[in-house]
Amino acid sequence: MDKTPIFIHSNFRAGSTYIFSEFRKNFQLNCYYEPMHELVAWASEDKDRLTLEKGDEKMACLRHPSLNRPYFSELLDAWPCWQNRLSQEVVYGGYFSDSFEGIGSDFYLKLVHHSQARAVFFECRTAGRIPALKRLVGGKHSFLWRNPWDQWWSYQIDPYFEAVNQIILRADPL
Repeated sequence: MDKTPIFIHSNFRAGSTYIFSEFRKNFQLNCYYEPMHELVAWASEDKDRLTLEKGDEKMACLRHPSLNRPYFSELLDAWPCWQNRLSQEVVYGGYFSDSFEGIGSDFYLKLVHHSQARAVFFECRTAGRIPALKRLVGGKHSFLWRNPWDQWWSYQIDPYFEAVNQIILRADPL
């Protein structure tokens, strides 16, 4: 079995949750939803924090498809292998990083080695670190692109997306 990881990068509101929901149905893949998420970094010390993002109300608010399991189920299952491996600083502070530690390489490699099936990462916080991830973690990389006008309109459902983009614009070494 090919264990080369697959990364599907995107910006926010590009349809990555729908793509994730479809890939997740393939039992020959181990799909991880947004492992480079600030909530995942926060859960690095306490796995129960991964259970905060769930529920049909949240899905409806974000206009996400219904999922058969909560967003972070696969990460919760694998938590012992990545416990204390992802810091808050890496999530946004390392958005444009080129270093092994700065991009979260150890975290990704732990998940790849832990996976019984091929690991597939669906990421909205990695566009600036794609070259470093290719070089330091390897794998196949794809970028999900959405019409910018529609994507921008989709941002209007929650101020979170605009705030996060402002944080990214302040990341080092931009």
